[in-house]
Amino acid sequence: MKTASNHGSLGVLSLGALGVVFGDIGTSPIYALRQSLDTSGTTVYDIYGVVSLIFWSLMLVVSLKYLAFVLRADNNGEVSRGPDGKAFTVSFEILGENYIALNGGPQFTFNEAFSIFVSCDGQAEVDKYWDAFINAGGSESRCGWLKDKFGLSWQIIPKQLGEALSNPDALKSQASMAAMMKMSKIIISDL
Repeated sequence: MKTASNHGSLGVLSLGALGVVFGDIGTSPIYALRQSLDTSGTTVYDIYGVVSLIFWSLMLVVSLKYLAFVLRADNNGEVSRGPDGKAFTVSFEILGENYIALNGGPQFTFNEAFSIFVSCDGQAEVDKYWDAFINAGGSESRCGWLKDKFGLSWQIIPKQLGEALSNPDALKSQASMAAMMKMSKIIISDL
């Protein structure tokens, strides 16, 4: 669980890490600036110095902006509240993908117009997700669809279904389609 002291120690650690990096190489930009302002004659090393100055300046700016972004990040998601104090929007991340959920009120309920598609690598993965949703209070539907306990529709589909349905042999493709239409959970061996 994150606390204010954890955020504080993260900030100190991050600032310390930047200090070590830029303290160690901190003389390079200063030296480059001094050399670039030297009027005794321009050499290839002066050009290298100016390029180095630009590079390290950009590195410092990018690092500080990144550090500011990371320290502002809230891994618990962000919530905006409506006039009644209830959550209106909630932003969150699942496996690196950002989502925003909107609370439109009780008049708007989930339906199959919105579903989440889960592409599975085989029967074991289909079984894992399907059983987890059903055992947590979900309900089965047809053709690889189910609803979780909140009423959100999910499609738990093995990659092999797409292969079977796109079989160049029309009879095999039609047989796979007919088999799928009778299923709730997709059983690859029955396709």
